[in-house]
Amino acid sequence: MTGVRFFDWADVSAIGPGCLVLAIGVGDRDSARAVLSEAEQRHAAAVVFRAGVSDGLPLAEVSVLESAHDVDWGHVHALVRAAIQASGVRVPGVDTGSDLFDLANVVAIAARGAVLVEDEAKNILAYSTVEGQEIDWVRQRGILQRRVPHTDQTDRAYREVALSPGPVRFPPLNDRHGRLAVAIRAGGELLGSMWVVDVDGQAPSDALQLLADSVELASLYILKERTRRTLSASASASDASQLLRGAGEVASNADWARRAGSSVAVVLVPAQEPGADSVHWAGRARSSLSVYLSAFRQQYAITVEDGRLYLILGLGRERTTDLDRVLQGVVEHLRQSLRADVVVAVGTVVPGVEEIPRSRRSADELLSLLQRRPDLPRIATYADLASQVLLHRLAESKEALRLLDDARLHRLLESERPSGQAYVSTLRAYLDALGDTAKAASVCGVHANTVRYRLQKIQELLGLDLADPDDRLVVWLQLRLLAGEDAGRG
Repeated sequence: MTGVRFFDWADVSAIGPGCLVLAIGVGDRDSARAVLSEAEQRHAAAVVFRAGVSDGLPLAEVSVLESAHDVDWGHVHALVRAAIQASGVRVPGVDTGSDLFDLANVVAIAARGAVLVEDEAKNILAYSTVEGQEIDWVRQRGILQRRVPHTDQTDRAYREVALSPGPVRFPPLNDRHGRLAVAIRAGGELLGSMWVVDVDGQAPSDALQLLADSVELASLYILKERTRRTLSASASASDASQLLRGAGEVASNADWARRAGSSVAVVLVPAQEPGADSVHWAGRARSSLSVYLSAFRQQYAITVEDGRLYLILGLGRERTTDLDRVLQGVVEHLRQSLRADVVVAVGTVVPGVEEIPRSRRSADELLSLLQRRPDLPRIATYADLASQVLLHRLAESKEALRLLDDARLHRLLESERPSGQAYVSTLRAYLDALGDTAKAASVCGVHANTVRYRLQKIQELLGLDLADPDDRLVVWLQLRLLAGEDAGRG
């Protein structure tokens, strides 16, 4: 196999003998037949269609492959290129001695303006470092935060660049310089964009053409970086899956986990359930977080299981990692990059790599509680909510509920309706106040004698003795579980 190409009717000449063709955007069988015929005429090795599109296609000399609907075309492209390069075949156009930073510097010198190269999610991939070139706050903040700041003007500009077939010129605004920009594409897929700061219109007359000529090389570098990142993410996902399960020689699969000492498992899901798109959301979040965490040199492993994003963080033997700061940064990054709020459950911190499955179980239990209880924080640690998790575990156990299913409590609940007396709230306030009648009266907004009268009626009705520690324990557990059910319904 000589290479991989996205199919594009405007550039079919790019398909050469031995190529593997990705039929991006081909969604019906008539179009699939036309693509297959064209690929056969150009002696391609194979064509990859979405699952179901290739059903009933005629036999051809070109092999027909299928890709699942939930697999991103860019991911397929990266994996195929990685396989080709691993087999020793050099992919044309990729100079292993150069990268996007070198290209940014070349363009910056020729266009007389500082350059930024970004991916499709506005994450900074590379920037020029030519001395003496003037910049503004947008570029400065973008480099510092590794992402372009979100404003109405920048959003409109990105939409215009993405829709334009060629380079675009933007005039200066009050607080920022003008810009030259061009979309970077491969086979119709938007990979990112390149931006040049244009100070007082100093860019030469051929700067737009220079940008247009740089796009193909930029796309090759971005795809090369995707390949590297995909292979790294795949290894990380494999490490994370094994670490979460405690399967095999997990320490040998993640050297950092062996060195880190203490670690913790974190599980993230969208605050608003995306339904069938949850797996896709988690995949996008994994890719975005991999870039973010790598930039900060954080020891991590990350994977996706059942629409949940699992993140394992190495905290160091002396717990030197500021876990709260890292998690706040993760949440803010996902909010900006995916426009999504998340629920974050942090498991038990464990001292060794072999105990990560225990941390994962505690994170899963905590997540179950957070999803049931919207009154609790959206970012929480097991250590902070251990008691609530244990009560939730008890509530989820059918056997425990059967053992605590007490006819006396049902009589108490029924007795409130005709009498209008808040027996349950009074009893709960009394137990929460550790038997302090005055404090319970204050919580209920009644006189202390009223509380005493209600407690006497409750004991008569239920046939229990609140002075008995066993009776107090049982009725308190029943009331706490009842409160949890009420919060879950809320």
